[in-house]
Amino acid sequence: PLFISAVGQDAAGQQIISQLRGVHVQTRGIRVCPGQPTPTVACCFDGRGNLRSGVADTGLLERELTGEWVATFRRDIESAKILLLEANLTLEAMEVCVGIAHAANVPVFFEPVSVHKSVRVVPFLSKVAYLSPNEAELGAIVAQAAANFDCGPPEAMGATGAVESNSSVLHALGVKHVLVTRGEDGVYASSRTSTNSGEGHEMRIPSLAQLRVVNVNGAGDCLVAGLVKALVESSGTGSLEYAVSYGIAVACAAIQSEANVPRISNPDELDANAWHVFSKRKTRQTHST
Repeated sequence: PLFISAVGQDAAGQQIISQLRGVHVQTRGIRVCPGQPTPTVACCFDGRGNLRSGVADTGLLERELTGEWVATFRRDIESAKILLLEANLTLEAMEVCVGIAHAANVPVFFEPVSVHKSVRVVPFLSKVAYLSPNEAELGAIVAQAAANFDCGPPEAMGATGAVESNSSVLHALGVKHVLVTRGEDGVYASSRTSTNSGEGHEMRIPSLAQLRVVNVNGAGDCLVAGLVKALVESSGTGSLEYAVSYGIAVACAAIQSEANVPRISNPDELDANAWHVFSKRKTRQTHST
């Protein structure tokens, strides 16, 4: 894989590049910016490893990860199996990325990052194949989409109903797969065969039970990383259901580790956990009414 980003010419930036190279990620897409600090995040956790507060400085990405820089990797994007974007990008950079991928029929996977930044995806919803919000981000995206496109707010039907109806709004606006992360409740996933059809299916895929939570930081990113890995490599069945299950297994490994990104010493155990999650999924077909 190729990583396109920006870091400062400092110790943190050097560490990021070194660690990426250590796991065979191409780093030629990383813009090294002299005299500027690498983006950082400071987080506070409680005694149970749960996140209580955090503050992020991602200003370097806003300034230096420009559409012009991204466009220099046009051929890499055009030949990719999937393009993974996250909401720290500016609208200009996102427009260039999505435009190149869409023209080359490369599926776009969007990770919202936060409620505040999640709405940056709204102008590009019709070109997004996979969207992975949590419930709060899902609500924010749909509310902004309703305002932008005058499609009206979804009907409130309680906690579960809101997720379902919000996902339907996004399908109507062009998103093929909506993957709602729900913490210890796993993932709600909804897919449509086409944007003009109500035909599709929805899945409820659980998390692993009885986990010892050490640190939740990075769990969401690990879920997306595992999911995309399984999609690209067609692990197991090659299905979206298995890919989500594999992502959940990676996220569960992450929350039981002090490191943000866990070291996977036993891939067979990870695969077994993924198949266990996969076996517990609940799926049903959906139809337009």
